[in-house]
Amino acid sequence: MTLKVIRRSGIPHTFIVYPNNDPGSAGIIGCWETEIDPMRETVLRSVPRPQFLGLMRDAAVLVGNSSSGIIEAASFGTPVINIGPRQLGRERGANVRNVPFVAGRIERELRRIWNGGKCLKFPRKNIYGGDGAGRRIAGVLGRVALDERLRRKLIAY
Repeated sequence: MTLKVIRRSGIPHTFIVYPNNDPGSAGIIGCWETEIDPMRETVLRSVPRPQFLGLMRDAAVLVGNSSSGIIEAASFGTPVINIGPRQLGRERGANVRNVPFVAGRIERELRRIWNGGKCLKFPRKNIYGGDGAGRRIAGVLGRVALDERLRRKLIAY
């Protein structure tokens, strides 16, 4: 259903990256392998991180329910249509829109972002870090008391 919605949007080419080995992934992969149109879609089984980030940087939109849409896409201002509840409860930037797994809702968001080929972009602002994040983290860790309370393992289940 998602692939059909993307096809109707007018986006000329789609890169599809294999899902993680989560429950249901075999069915998703099976669909892609039987339904893709090689003139419109490229399925990638594995993408080295530098190339993946390059694809994300240049993408008009990321559609799915990947944590990459929540975390990394904001660094590039890439719009994200996050489908379904998998990422609910995670903080996210203004570049992420959540929609249920409903064709009309996905289509409406995709049309808004694609904007007839004049793609919507967001400021490159990532709530998960940025310049100086390492220094800020080291500063906080430098102020933490290394006492017995920190070293004690507590199992809460």
